Amino acid sequence: MPLALGATEIGAYIELYEVPCELHILVECVFALDNKHLDKAHKRLNSQVKKPS
Repeated sequence: MPLALGATEIGAYIELYEVPCELHILVECVFALDNKHLDKAHKRLNSQVKKPS
């Protein structure tokens, strides 16, 4: 089950790598991509649960 990213994970990334843009833009993009991935994963899991084995 995928878990959402939090500020801690983003902060850990920023400590290791140079931020390629303004920080607020990077954070917004990461959260948007994470939400998109989580939505897709939840839809896939829900479709698997609904299918009879």
